[in-house]
Amino acid sequence: MKRGDLIQKVLSGLIVMVLVSAALSSCNKDEPEKQKPTLTIDLTDPDYAALANLDGFVILDTLGGLIVVHTREQAQPYIAAMSKCTYCGSSISFLTDYSKEDTWKCNSCQSIFGWVGNVLQGPATNSLGVYGAVKLGNKLVITLDPLY
Repeated sequence: MKRGDLIQKVLSGLIVMVLVSAALSSCNKDEPEKQKPTLTIDLTDPDYAALANLDGFVILDTLGGLIVVHTREQAQPYIAAMSKCTYCGSSISFLTDYSKEDTWKCNSCQSIFGWVGNVLQGPATNSLGVYGAVKLGNKLVITLDPLY
């Protein structure tokens, strides 16, 4: 093999390696995280006045019914959940101090769901959709993506 042929093959190999490396690294780039849908409530609106008080709540028509509660939890003072039981479809209520844990309870079948929507007592077997909410000034922003 001539010296020129060797140099040409080495350069060709290097070019292929650079192109393959560039193609692979572009595939590995992290895609920007998609923005999660949110719902914003204006806490100065009289329709949401109940949320100014601890244990106050409102029920919204969003997502087939959403109950938003002002809780006593310092880590999560506002929380939202689907307002219908996963077992019977009846309305749910937010209870404070159920065995020292805040819970959600179905008003009909008596199923009890934990703070994060897990079933604590049946007959329900499916978790309740629970969503985080953050107060920003006079606005309450609910992330419409289940917490767990």
